[in-house]
Formats: sequence, structure tokens, C-alpha cells
Amino acid sequence: MNENKKYNLYIALLISLSVVFFTPSFLAAAEKATEQLSHLKELELRLQRLLAKTDYRYDARGKPDPFRPFLQTSLKQKQIKRQKRNPLDQRVNNKTCGSPLECMDVGQLTLVGIVEVNGKGSIAMAQDSAGIGYIIRVGDNIGFNQGRVTAILHDRVIVTEQIEDIQGNIVPRKRVLLLHPEEE
Repeated sequence: MNENKKYNLYIALLISLSVVFFTPSFLAAAEKATEQLSHLKELELRLQRLLAKTDYRYDARGKPDPFRPFLQTSLKQKQIKRQKRNPLDQRVNNKTCGSPLECMDVGQLTLVGIVEVNGKGSIAMAQDSAGIGYIIRVGDNIGFNQGRVTAILHDRVIVTEQIEDIQGNIVPRKRVLLLHPEEE
């Protein structure tokens, strides 16, 4: 009888397992689990493709060099610009000026007086912000921009400077030192 009980127990277990495993809810859960498993495998494959090492090589043919200026000038144009550049700028950078007037800007000077010398033109006197006086004659160099005194009139001194415009050309610019600037 003992054997008969075991047999019945096995059959009851098989029936209960078949009822549990073959019910529609269990089958739906099993299908859902297999779908999720396949989706996870697909995601894993995509992740492996994304993380896979790629051997990238940059081919510069037909492409601009990203480390060069966008607007590029030729070597000849650069040499011409260097020749046109203000040689006085280089002297100021090297701390060598022909006179103290060449080492300061025209705007730093204040015109103090003008003396007309018979037959020899005019001489002007200017001072800087420290009160140091300088004698100015026609043809003297003044300022950083190759300024040259072109005229000394009875009430003003005209200085012509060489200025670089936005296109890189050197053009003359006149600056005027007035004897009495508040009058005008």
C-alpha cells in the first residue's frame, strides 16, 4: 500500500504541475519573459556595437586645416606688410628711440609756446604730463607712429603720422597740437 500512496502522490503532483504550467496566465507570463529576454539580448548586442573600438582615420584631402587661420595671406603679402609696418614700432619695442619725443604719443604733449624766428621759420615748445619741456622744429620726429612735424603755425603745430588702416595699408593722418586748445 505504501507503493500505491507514492503512486497517487506522483500523479497528484503531475496533475497539479500540469494545471499550473499549462494555464493561460502561466503561458502568457512565459511568453512575456521570452520577449523580455530577446529584447535584453538585442540591447546587449547594440551596446556591444556602440562600445566596440573603432579605428578612425582622418583623411585631410580636400578639407581645410582646422589649425590654420580661416583668412590666410600669402607669404609675399606678409613680407610686404612687414616692410610697410612702422619701423618706429620696432624701435619702441626694443626700447631704442632717436629722441624722447619718439617714445611718447603725440596726445601726451601740451603745446606751451611758439616762437617765430626771422628767416628761419618757427620753433615750438611742448611739455609732457610730467612738465618736462621739449623744443620742436619742422621735420622733427614725434610719437610712436612715425609722426613728423610738417608745419608750425602761429597757433598750432601739425604732425603727420603714418597709421595702418583696417585693410593693412599705411596712410598719413594729421594731428594738431593747439597752443590754446580751449578756444576752439
